[in-house]
Amino acid sequence: MKIIRESNQKILNELGPNLRTSQNYRLLDYLIIEDVDYGKAIHNELTRSLIWISNVEWDKIYNDLSVDYCKWLWDNYFLVNPDFNEYEVQKKLKNKFRPSYKNENYLKPGTIYEFTIFPTMVCNARCGYCYEKGRPQKPMTLATAKKVGKWIVDNATKERRLELRWFGGEPLVGEKCIDTICQIVKDAGFEYKSSLTTNGFLFKSDNLDKYNDLWHLKSCQITLDGTEEAYNKIKNYKNIKGKSPYQIVIGNIKMLSENNVFISIRLNTDINNADNIKELIKELSERFKDSKNVIPYCYPIFEDEDHPRTDDENEKLYQKIDEVEETLIQYGYGHARDRSSNIRSIHCMIDHGCAVVIGTQGDIGLCEHYSENHFWGHIDKPEMKDMEEIKKFQTYEEDLPICQSCQILPSCIRAKMCVDLSKCNIYIKEHNIKKAHASVKDMYATWFNNIQQEIKQQEENNKQENIVNEINETKGIKKYISNIIKLFK
Repeated sequence: MKIIRESNQKILNELGPNLRTSQNYRLLDYLIIEDVDYGKAIHNELTRSLIWISNVEWDKIYNDLSVDYCKWLWDNYFLVNPDFNEYEVQKKLKNKFRPSYKNENYLKPGTIYEFTIFPTMVCNARCGYCYEKGRPQKPMTLATAKKVGKWIVDNATKERRLELRWFGGEPLVGEKCIDTICQIVKDAGFEYKSSLTTNGFLFKSDNLDKYNDLWHLKSCQITLDGTEEAYNKIKNYKNIKGKSPYQIVIGNIKMLSENNVFISIRLNTDINNADNIKELIKELSERFKDSKNVIPYCYPIFEDEDHPRTDDENEKLYQKIDEVEETLIQYGYGHARDRSSNIRSIHCMIDHGCAVVIGTQGDIGLCEHYSENHFWGHIDKPEMKDMEEIKKFQTYEEDLPICQSCQILPSCIRAKMCVDLSKCNIYIKEHNIKKAHASVKDMYATWFNNIQQEIKQQEENNKQENIVNEINETKGIKKYISNIIKLFK
């Protein structure tokens, strides 16, 4: 057996020793098991450890807990008593590690490091599926931008780099406000980096120095909805003057990626465009085959709240999503991420207590999907802190019947206020479990490849050392022969 990643020590400390209360024992329910290379890669969703175990060892895990590797499996909760209640245990762990709005330091000035800012709600595209469609398109004024910059400086943590996340509308429509806020943060001496959620149409090559030196732009999420014809129809840009928006955006992705900006391309997918998205993936792989800074990923289009999907529609959608993700893998992108080394105790930025959203009018909230309501404060009212609004974002959905048997439950948490991810059904569950298995396989492959590289490097080092030894030995022999010759002269 090989330990690829050790268990999270904080979780083990909280669990305490795995005391034996029965002669029998079983596998923990929260194990993701993948058959690999004459053995199994196993990720423990509860303790967050990852191991490789040979098939021979695996066949003997119920034989004797005194064997070293079996004892390790017991101590790290891969093996448990028959009556071990992992469902209740994972719930307690989530509650234990979750930040609380009741804590006096929660969102306290000097503790915030992530700022999602709306420089505008205006957008140059007119996507039919946009969840912000119909909301007031209010731009931020430069006067408000100056106040926002000052509020960030007054409330940001001094202990770590700040993250400025620009959202909208289309944030590049509010470029001058971005300039103003970044300049204030820069003048105050903060370390910071920026990211943009954008359609990517309004970038300009003349501004590259500004993106780098003032914005400190490190990453962008850019949405593509299909190949050229489909994309241009869906985006329905204003004032394009005969140009192809698709080609402009692709060109901007190329320009930014070549200037060390990481681009995640979000492929908004539904039942109707999935086949076209697969064509797009092939095209992207050809255009950006040499770029490590461009990574497409698939995401289902947000559900219409007024017309939720039926079970039949959900089944068809996630069949299509699976097809798209298989295409991503086929072209070298993949859809797997590392399993976190921590149990899932927070949903996202809305409840970790160190992130805020700042609206175009200076309102302060917690979620970028609420751009006109559910604010808890305002930059002009430092004393204001509506705890009832904050509390709403730390309220979570009750587990569903399908949660009880879900092997990745410790990695799942659903905030009630999340318009999209608060939902789950059997199709979403199966899809996420499939992705978890792919993640474990990828984590194992990364570890195995690293081991292979280390072995190769060691062999190379040994080869070089042998060559040196042979040279030294040859020199020694030559010197010995030379001395013999001298004796006979």
